Amino acid sequence: MGIGKAKELMYTGDSIETHEAHRIGLVNKVVATASLIDTAKEMAAIFSSKPAFALKMTKMAINDGINMDIRSALAYEARCFEWLFATHDQKEGMAAFIEKRKPEFIGQ
Repeated sequence: MGIGKAKELMYTGDSIETHEAHRIGLVNKVVATASLIDTAKEMAAIFSSKPAFALKMTKMAINDGINMDIRSALAYEARCFEWLFATHDQKEGMAAFIEKRKPEFIGQ
């Protein structure tokens, strides 16, 4: 959601319907209450199957980069990539891809 829409909602205090919140990007997903826990567990399983350090670096790049000018943010992203490219998990991921198997990440 853009900053303009965010300001509008914050300034007016207007409520919006669930599907409108999804359409404008206020929420990532809309699920029925009955499937909420299962959906959350599915997402958690996806996240936990990824290399932990890469997720951490991605989160840092987003959270820190959002407050940087574009040149600094791109340089920071490049440094994050360099750090990640030197990890055991990166090498495991590449090997698994080449060998057409599921990677076994260990967080290093």
